[in-house]
Amino acid sequence: MATVAKLDIFPWTDSEDDAMQTHQSDVDMASPGSVASSRTRAPESPASQTIPRIASADLDERCICETAVASKILWHCVRVINRVRQDFGGKSLCVFKIGLTSDPLQRRRSYLEKNFKSFIVLHKVSKPELLGMMEMLEAALIAEFHDDEHCCRNKQLVGESMRRKDFTPRFPPPYYAYCVAAKDLVLDAQAAAKRDPCPLLAKIAKVPLSNADAPLFQLLYKNDLGLPIDFSWRQAGSLHRYPFFSPKKQVEVLSEHGYFHRVLGLPIHLASEALDVFWQKFRALHPRHEVFETSRNLNFQKLIPYYLHGDGGRGFKKDPIEIPSMFPALGTGSNKRRVDLSSKRPLESEIELGINLQGHSGATRFLFTVLSSLVAKKDGGVFDDLMVIWGEELRSLLEDGFEAAGSNWRIIIIGFTGDSPFVKKVAKLVRSFHNVAKRHTTRQKKQKGCCWLCHAGFEDPEHGTRIPFEHLGFTEPEWLKTGHLNNPLPWLGDGGALLKYMLLDLGETPAAFFRADFFHVWHAGVGLDFTSSAFIYAMKVLFGQSSVAKNLDCLNEALKNWMRATREKLHCGHLTEDLLGYNGTREYPEGKWSKNMDTAVFMKFLTFLLDRRDFGAKVEADEILTEISATAKAMNVAIKTCLEAEYFMSKSHTEIVMESGHRFLTGYATLVSMCHRKSLCLFKLRPKLHYLNHMFHRVFEEWQTRGFAVNPLSEATFASEDFVGRTARVSRRVNTRAVAVKTLQRYIFFMHTALKHETFQMMDFSML
Repeated sequence: MATVAKLDIFPWTDSEDDAMQTHQSDVDMASPGSVASSRTRAPESPASQTIPRIASADLDERCICETAVASKILWHCVRVINRVRQDFGGKSLCVFKIGLTSDPLQRRRSYLEKNFKSFIVLHKVSKPELLGMMEMLEAALIAEFHDDEHCCRNKQLVGESMRRKDFTPRFPPPYYAYCVAAKDLVLDAQAAAKRDPCPLLAKIAKVPLSNADAPLFQLLYKNDLGLPIDFSWRQAGSLHRYPFFSPKKQVEVLSEHGYFHRVLGLPIHLASEALDVFWQKFRALHPRHEVFETSRNLNFQKLIPYYLHGDGGRGFKKDPIEIPSMFPALGTGSNKRRVDLSSKRPLESEIELGINLQGHSGATRFLFTVLSSLVAKKDGGVFDDLMVIWGEELRSLLEDGFEAAGSNWRIIIIGFTGDSPFVKKVAKLVRSFHNVAKRHTTRQKKQKGCCWLCHAGFEDPEHGTRIPFEHLGFTEPEWLKTGHLNNPLPWLGDGGALLKYMLLDLGETPAAFFRADFFHVWHAGVGLDFTSSAFIYAMKVLFGQSSVAKNLDCLNEALKNWMRATREKLHCGHLTEDLLGYNGTREYPEGKWSKNMDTAVFMKFLTFLLDRRDFGAKVEADEILTEISATAKAMNVAIKTCLEAEYFMSKSHTEIVMESGHRFLTGYATLVSMCHRKSLCLFKLRPKLHYLNHMFHRVFEEWQTRGFAVNPLSEATFASEDFVGRTARVSRRVNTRAVAVKTLQRYIFFMHTALKHETFQMMDFSML
């Protein structure tokens, strides 16, 4: 009989039932009714001998009818898992695992040996044709609860396989979907305390499982496993006491515990000299900034520049959670140019001022508070009051300062950076990307404009005024005349509760305090549109297959080979029509990969693809492909140069960034015109492209004025977005009725761990 060929294409893990059944027999060899001899049975472990045999009737089955519709089964299972998590210490402390089995008795016995406390059958089917539905149910449940193995301990998103590689079932029905649950820290401590004499472990082991969160915090806090930052409390909205971290207390505690270099973003022994250099260059670019008023009499060698950042993270059940923070303008540089902050850094003839992108985000970003949407929806005044409190605390850091290293130091905020929706919320903007005309008929009405830095997008049909945001360049666009002090204020009030506490550049529009963010503008915006349109066009010309699907297969094969050769990685794995946002030739492609850093990988692959020798003739013969290649290379050069530059870019770096940025903008505009002439829906024009124009134009203006410019990536939020993601992940593991307090409590330990990790990396082992 011919053997069935094995196909090694399945991403699934093997079923745990394989470890229990050596020969995949129909009868469980460890069950009481087994006909197998004692010789063929695996010997039981000592732990398993203490566990009583379980009858089928003892199983905790919480099932509904197996013929119910799939959606009803799914939501029933989700509700059961949530109830189980709540019963076993709450959603922050309960660890659990989801799986499939054909033998729940043996599987339960195995988990009890591993200290899991409960085995719940979520769903059961008796028909072999329903196995596929069970496998999809398992994958859907793991996807719903997956959190990088913090609480949900499933390693594979797709779960375990119940089939052989020829798709036949490994085991006969019935099939069971189950969930096993246990406590995390307390149970680990109970097990470890039996072998380890550590007093702290013994105390943790005595914590009651029913209410472990508060006692654990007290124990860990008292044993110096977190930074001793006291909470501050103020009224916010109708809430009489809302928790936050006072920025002054935070930087003082960091300084006292040996992390003053992180507060500075500079080596301590070079700080005064470096800050003096910083403010000299800053003054050259912003001579009318309020910080230079003589009445303030500030010591610029003790004045630390900071940025503010804010964004919404994904909280419990994907509800938004606002996470405001601050970070030093200077830091350890980037992967392309690392800057040493340790005391071993030698004296330099010219002080190096690095951008703040390198290092653990928990050690370089400092949290103010968090605001759950559950609270914000009930009381809209909470957010504004928190911004007032934040502004007052930050103004105190400037006027009163804080003590560190035997001196009084001050902190000044020089800008607010973040995604456009959060900037709109903080500044109460009436001009943003939301205000762009969505269709041709809306152009008959007056348009407010789509940019807070200028009046681009403004249209007034009655007076014949139109300022297109789609026009790109450094000298020709009409919107350039409406920038700086000619910019009408983009808000109706006073620019939000935070702005009145900030010092501003009197030679610039007040709206310039809010900076466009390169990460969201390029990696999460223009870069998505550019690469998706480029791939859609390029794969048709280069591969010439009969359908989009076949062209996409060829493109993915080339992508896979390139990633194998370069060791580049993609979070999305490969390209699909959905990821490219391709719905046909009458709609513009829009990249939809969720991890925005994939944009950088796709840009590298795009230039490689168009430079391949076997495609050289096709690229040269096609004007659109030639322009795509040149435009992509220009952006790659601009980003690479920014990563290699300091905070204040040198003259040569500034010129490269300025020229490459201008080449990308003009190249994109050329591609739009070419595709429009050929009736191709490619290379969409959106407001984020206009914001990118502002960034490169600012470099151009500063170069014209002083011959150097501020690095656009110094205000980018790569690390800040990572910080938001980590903080939001913490917030998803706490009681939903006390999100702010519980998240701040856990943040203390998270920050302490990150700083310890950074300290170890900076240690000098050269003498060993």
